[in-house]
Amino acid sequence: MTLTHLGAWVGGSAYGDVVVGLWNSGGNLLASSTITQSNFSALQLEGNFGYMELAGNVNLLAGEQYTLGAFYTGGVVAAYS
Repeated sequence: MTLTHLGAWVGGSAYGDVVVGLWNSGGNLLASSTITQSNFSALQLEGNFGYMELAGNVNLLAGEQYTLGAFYTGGVVAAYS
């Protein structure tokens, strides 16, 4: 599987900018993206979720565990494995 975008919930401006990252099970950062109010127009929106295209594609391996995390500069942190 090839990852081409990273995204996060962008439904409220009160959360500020969003830094999104993807790590492998070894703790290595594989990809990251920052969603800001200034690049909001470049987002691909689906509902209240915005997705930024990555500078380069990331190949995901079957059976590998990944962690997706998002930091909202307004103080919210979210992580999913």
